[in-house]
Amino acid sequence: MTLKGEIMGKNTNAMEIEHVPTKNKYEKVQFISWEVHTGPYIHGQGVGLYTGLRSETNDLRTDALGQCKDIDARVAFTDEALKLAFAGSDPSPKTLKVFMAPEFLYRGAGGAYLFDLLDGWKSAPADLGLPPPYNGPWPGLFVKLRNLIAKKDYEHWIVVFGTAVGASFDTVDSNGIRQLDLAKASVVYNCALVQRGGATKEEREDTHIARKHFKSPIDFFNWIGAALQHGGNVEHFDPRTKRVTDTNDMSEGSALFNFGSVGDRDGRRLEFGIEICLDHCASAVSNNFGRIRAAGEYVNIQLVPSAGMNLWPESVRLLPANKATPTSYAFNCDGLSQQINTAGSHTQIWSRVDSGAAAQFHELVNANGGSLRPGRLLPMLHRVPTIHGLVTADLLWNNQAGVQGAGCVRVMDALPI
Repeated sequence: MTLKGEIMGKNTNAMEIEHVPTKNKYEKVQFISWEVHTGPYIHGQGVGLYTGLRSETNDLRTDALGQCKDIDARVAFTDEALKLAFAGSDPSPKTLKVFMAPEFLYRGAGGAYLFDLLDGWKSAPADLGLPPPYNGPWPGLFVKLRNLIAKKDYEHWIVVFGTAVGASFDTVDSNGIRQLDLAKASVVYNCALVQRGGATKEEREDTHIARKHFKSPIDFFNWIGAALQHGGNVEHFDPRTKRVTDTNDMSEGSALFNFGSVGDRDGRRLEFGIEICLDHCASAVSNNFGRIRAAGEYVNIQLVPSAGMNLWPESVRLLPANKATPTSYAFNCDGLSQQINTAGSHTQIWSRVDSGAAAQFHELVNANGGSLRPGRLLPMLHRVPTIHGLVTADLLWNNQAGVQGAGCVRVMDALPI
């Protein structure tokens, strides 16, 4: 199953060398993180569960109605996070705003949404048995997220919508009816949607999808509720991608991307890199560094949405290569913090301060979820309205051990770029 063209957007064919002045020339960049705990919780005798909206069903993996409602609720909270970020951000058109949420922001109570729900449909598959409004045209998660910032207010924004997890199952014919074959391993896609804000056709088409290549042992539970869903019963979406091919194949799953109209103060196009969690510190069985380094590339802004990861010195690759990088940055937003005395999430921003082979980094921001550090901390709402009524954040994000709710939005001070 492949992602539809509606969400594919534009990607470069190669990192261009020639200097073509960009339409937008930014003098500063403002990083904004949504610090929210996106980890699971342990329910009795070591049984792991994911928080999320659900229907009355024994197998949450195929709970299409519960997953649709869960998506609507998480999108509503995302809208609130963006509104908070917008209100607290630098309004200057010379400041590029980069908003990022953590890994696993969208996965639902079953650990992964049915993959069709990421893409949406003109008419729902009959076997899902969905009621209105989901049985008719429904845009799906990614288009809903893109629409949140398809407004002139967000024309100087780039948003990394954390990651979404989707599962694709084989089907079997049962008396002429197509049914999901739950006896076989599902193929899981952990995707980060990156979208440039704005209402014009060009801005809406500036979309990038990155897929996580490496499955961490903590990504899936061995047991989920009453369903015999094993972490080992989840297949890597494409074993071939364990070989980094970014320099030859700048396709949808790439760690490298740029938007043609987004440049620095001199009109030089900004290069971005994205590594989802484990992809930041592994790029092959024998490599203890990330995909960008394995590809031999450097970027202006390195993005690491994660759940259980910190910035990794061996993997940070900022421009200019092997020099101090006062106007290039690595940005990590984590939803399963391993730092001491945290609220389950953290934000990190680094730049390089030396020249030479042995890199030294300046830690501009190292903030645990909820702690008062550089910038402004804006608490999220506890509940949002949806078409099904009010939904409280603790139903979506809750470790059942004191960390619950939609967290906060951290707006950092603008930095030179």
